[in-house]
Amino acid sequence: MCGRLGISLLAADERPRSPNFKEPDMSEAEMTNEPFILRREDVPSFWLVDSLWSVLATADTTGGALSIMDQVMPKGSGPPAHIHPRLHEYFYLLEGDISYQLGDQVLSASAGAFVSVPATTVHGFVVRSETARVLNLYTPGGFTEQISALGTPTTDLRLPREGDQVAATNDTENAYLRHSAELNTQRWLKPDEGKDLLAAQRAAPIGSESGWHV
Repeated sequence: MCGRLGISLLAADERPRSPNFKEPDMSEAEMTNEPFILRREDVPSFWLVDSLWSVLATADTTGGALSIMDQVMPKGSGPPAHIHPRLHEYFYLLEGDISYQLGDQVLSASAGAFVSVPATTVHGFVVRSETARVLNLYTPGGFTEQISALGTPTTDLRLPREGDQVAATNDTENAYLRHSAELNTQRWLKPDEGKDLLAAQRAAPIGSESGWHV
């Protein structure tokens, strides 16, 4: 999947790796489960596709229990319908309006709404307001490794601009491919699994060039 900046966001077994990618060690010995307090300004943040992702907690820092990201997106942004084979995904909307595909229905959510997406559920979304900000959670912990692997570290907490992101080299992509199958956190739909019910809205020019495309 490519956003307007030409950055590829692929299924788990297709994803490239950034030069600073560190393969996560999910062994019990390496994970921690200590109390902590972090501010958004102090955690790793990345630009990826057309969005800003701040990694608040990872599987490594929560003993594998969950991962949480603070995500800011522009109007028209959102991934095509997909499935997380082993992760239950949640969204808490801090700002904005988003249309969600959940299975075979499309529902609207606004600031203050909580969205629950069990593992293997066909889902996708598109931002309807000028921007939207969500807390994006996964249980058990996962998916944050893909953001840090593919994303470009930010210089400040804002949406990416043209030229902000660094494309992965072939060597980087091949290195990531060799190690990514075990992540198994996301894949696109097979023909018999359903349709992307928001495709027309996402592909349409909704006030800008933003949008995610397969």
